Amino acid sequence: MKTKQNELVLSIPVIQTYSSLEEAIAAGKQHNLPMSDTKQLPMTSHNILKIQSGFKTQTRRIATRNISPGIYWLREQAQYVYFEEDTHAIVRYRLDGQYSGLIESLKPTNPKTSMARGIPKAFARLFINVFDVQNERLQDISVEDAIAEGINLYSNDPISDFIDLWDSIYGKKPGCDWISNPNVKVLKFDLL
Repeated sequence: MKTKQNELVLSIPVIQTYSSLEEAIAAGKQHNLPMSDTKQLPMTSHNILKIQSGFKTQTRRIATRNISPGIYWLREQAQYVYFEEDTHAIVRYRLDGQYSGLIESLKPTNPKTSMARGIPKAFARLFINVFDVQNERLQDISVEDAIAEGINLYSNDPISDFIDLWDSIYGKKPGCDWISNPNVKVLKFDLL
């Protein structure tokens, strides 16, 4: 008997990754995967590692986006490796240095490689099931929630550590820092 979560896992495509640029070029493939039901959630490499290890099961986002329960693909940080002779690039994941797929992309004038904001949707490797979304004020976070955000379980002050992390990301955006106490959406999720 299949559970709903098992059905979700079975519907997620597996992305082939390569340990070297040469392997990726040899494969010379382009992914055109049907992921129209998934939504994007940008995530830093540091947080990707926390999610993969099971230490991060929550994330807070400024409450300006319409975020609802569902399947999200994690937009990892990546680098595009361009070729001199054409308009194709190989995607290189920043987290582990693996390569995946050949994409058509406008080559920058210089340099040969350039940092991209994140991977294209077709190269998503990680998916989460957001099963709960709550609205709250940023300063309503509890110690348990700070730990679920990926703060070290053995921290002497998880709330202070979370404040430092939050302000390092959002502190320069007007009305988004800890002191401003903005409305946030709290996403609780499982890694698929």
